[in-house]
Amino acid sequence: MTRCQFKPHRCGRRARHAKYCNHHIRLLHGPFAAEHDGYKSPTEDRHQIIHTADISVLCVFDGHGGQAVSDFVNRILPGRIYDRVKSQTDADVIARILQEEFLKMNAEIYAKCTGCTGTVSVVSPTHIITCHVGDSPAILFQSTLLQSTTDHNCSNAAEIERMRIANNPFTNHYTASLLAVSRSFGDKGHPGVIAEGQISIWQRPKNAYLAVLSDSFTEALKDEPHLHISAYLTREDIVEELLESLRATTTLKEAVQRAVNRRVEKFHINGKYCGDNTTLILYKI
Repeated sequence: MTRCQFKPHRCGRRARHAKYCNHHIRLLHGPFAAEHDGYKSPTEDRHQIIHTADISVLCVFDGHGGQAVSDFVNRILPGRIYDRVKSQTDADVIARILQEEFLKMNAEIYAKCTGCTGTVSVVSPTHIITCHVGDSPAILFQSTLLQSTTDHNCSNAAEIERMRIANNPFTNHYTASLLAVSRSFGDKGHPGVIAEGQISIWQRPKNAYLAVLSDSFTEALKDEPHLHISAYLTREDIVEELLESLRATTTLKEAVQRAVNRRVEKFHINGKYCGDNTTLILYKI
């Protein structure tokens, strides 16, 4: 058995993070966040929001193989990114900073058997700049889908080919080394898995919503005996699910809570929750 060469940091910034409990909501200056533990307890998801009048940094880190890497990255990376982008206005400069910080963060992680996805969206007065590894999407929408990131998993033809060349091909949703994603933080024992963040730069529209979510929002149960086997929802399906919660509530806080509750309900089978950890950040921009 491969041992993880990793010890999580401990620091005084933990008070800034959401408490990890079922259906926890945190009131923030603008965006709202909600999460549910799922069958993995304690939750392996982490999220953080840094929000000011000039710039916002929205982060979701979805752990696998334990919460050590997601906890470590969540404690360090958001603050580092904010310190470098808070005085920047050029979207290309912000994009370069995000990619540099992703690679720098991954170089400080020595875990071979655990890791996490990472999605960081920086909202400036003019643009939304997202850097991500893995399958935790960022989605921009109004009454319909406007923009979305692409997942680094078996749904991505370019990643399928890259992992084949790395001799760690995808088969039935997983790589040969039994990982569901082809890019992540950590996971140093998986051939071909990298932390090179993919950049998306979008013009900031008026009266739109930005959602940053864990991958549980992209999944649907198949009609099969093994309930943990999932199919992927389209981005349009996810947007409609979020819009339904927005239409059914009067505040953004209520909508975020309802969206998480509804997602959790879909994975309750015979009174038991069969779904993954669920995290949603929703920002009206």
